[in-house]
Amino acid sequence: MITTRHPADLRLAWAALVLTIGSAETACAQQRANPAIPTEAKAFIQACSPDYVRHCSGVRPGGGRSLACLRALDRQRLSSSCREALPEGAAQQSKATAAGAMPR
Repeated sequence: MITTRHPADLRLAWAALVLTIGSAETACAQQRANPAIPTEAKAFIQACSPDYVRHCSGVRPGGGRSLACLRALDRQRLSSSCREALPEGAAQQSKATAAGAMPR
């Protein structure tokens, strides 16, 4: 369970959740529409959802495994939009980890 004391922590917790979950297009679409998710995380989901479904859907979500799968792929296999979004996705994950909203 994630416990937070500050609204910014909640935003980071959502970012961590967004970066680690995405096993289906429907879930990704619901996350993109959620107003509590930071804009940067929504942009990452928008850019990388198709790549996740195509290349990493067999990866068990959680603990940063989904993002790690995308980052481990040959960059040429990723869409250009996901390639451009990966650094921001990694930065969001780092912020969430530093805030304690995601395991190290």
